[in-house]
Amino acid sequence: MPSILKTTIGWSQMFEDVEEYRAEFDNRVAALASVGGRFTADAFISEVAARLTEAEEVNALVPCFYSGEGSRGRKLRIDGYDLDDEDGHLVLAVADFQPGDQQPLGSADVTRLFSQAQAWAEGALDGSLLDQIEESSTAYQLAADVFERRASIFKVRVYLVTNRRLSSRLKQLPSVISGQVTFDFHPWDIERFMRVEESALGREEIDIDIQDWAPSGIPFLKAGDNAVGVTTYLAILPGEVLAGIYSKYGARVLESNVRSFLSTRGKVNKAIRGTILQTPEFFLTFNNGITATASEISVGNIAGEARIVGIRDLQIVNGGQTTASIFYVKKDDKTADLRKVFVQMKLVVVSGDIEADLVPTISRSANTQNTVSEADFFSNHPFHQRMEEKSRRILAPAVAGVRYQQKWFYERTRGQYQSERSKLGIAASRKFEAEYPRDQVVTKTDAAKYLMTWLQKPNVVSAGAQKNFLAFEAPRVWCRILLS
Repeated sequence: MPSILKTTIGWSQMFEDVEEYRAEFDNRVAALASVGGRFTADAFISEVAARLTEAEEVNALVPCFYSGEGSRGRKLRIDGYDLDDEDGHLVLAVADFQPGDQQPLGSADVTRLFSQAQAWAEGALDGSLLDQIEESSTAYQLAADVFERRASIFKVRVYLVTNRRLSSRLKQLPSVISGQVTFDFHPWDIERFMRVEESALGREEIDIDIQDWAPSGIPFLKAGDNAVGVTTYLAILPGEVLAGIYSKYGARVLESNVRSFLSTRGKVNKAIRGTILQTPEFFLTFNNGITATASEISVGNIAGEARIVGIRDLQIVNGGQTTASIFYVKKDDKTADLRKVFVQMKLVVVSGDIEADLVPTISRSANTQNTVSEADFFSNHPFHQRMEEKSRRILAPAVAGVRYQQKWFYERTRGQYQSERSKLGIAASRKFEAEYPRDQVVTKTDAAKYLMTWLQKPNVVSAGAQKNFLAFEAPRVWCRILLS
């Protein structure tokens, strides 16, 4: 397991050091609290939620504050959550926000906060928490939702978010297995936020150690590197490796895929499941395989043969249904034997300079297994282009106490706000954020949720950002909007 200790960082020109970045960070939280009339803790969670979403760590982190005592006197605490029912992951957050305190967050405090969030999750999963929380509270509703979905939750990712640095004495935090659930712990301190914000991708790359599942690595064939900045490899992945990657990283490895997992009810996914259970030795023969991109691969010499042992920033751009189906067969059916399941993979390694432009094109070209309409690639739809254009011109309602007019920022593509901001120097960056405050950024999924609310679809609104966007794309919705 890779170490979570902080690494040496080469600061970009945006911030000279971490203390300057922290001052900007704390000032942003204070401004959110002041302008919105909110508690500082709520403003802090909202701010880190935006950053974790931009970093593609979570889909939508929602503030939810609870602190109390559970069975056997265990301390319980959470400050936010993201309940994504598509990949079986529950995300919980605990916060440490200490303006002006430059003391590192010690190992004992980190362990204590993680333990309190784990205790809350365990109480929610076994139902004991429902007898201890006020029924009218948001925490009670979350606990009830977690208990109802307990059969599908196999992983809890706990995020500790803080505006302080982590102590240099903090060692690795191994995963913990409690019953049928695995707890992973993710500390995000001020240095980690800064490192991600200043990175070219705007998110932390996923470093996958293939040897966690295949100690001898993966044989491969270098197919070609005729295009500048692009090298293509062909490989055969064992089903256990693909299931293991999805189990550990969930939908994070499908971020560039145009579809979410469509459940096992779909025609294609039923066929995948049937092949695995009935004739796994024919899976490679019947299945079209996956197409993936990466920024880098690591090659090791094992038994005199070059093999892939690591992949950086893996993104499965086609084959998300295959990946998730293999995982869910293993999870739901203990008799399933993946040792005979193999999947062909085309892996395209793309340099960072052209990744943003090329990966969507690869995704568009590769997605032919299930029907994919142009709505799946909706970022370039004229509606979103016009929304982006208008948001840069139309003034937002005046805010009391602010002497200048602000604007909305419609984010037509993921991470666009941060990308625009990161191109600027310090002074220009502050001016940009004053004109386009972060809390006035509207994403495509935000727009979808607002429109679903306007169309009085509470069942869709409550289902999550991606499902709102899929509903928003439906032609019948467009007809209703145009006829309204």
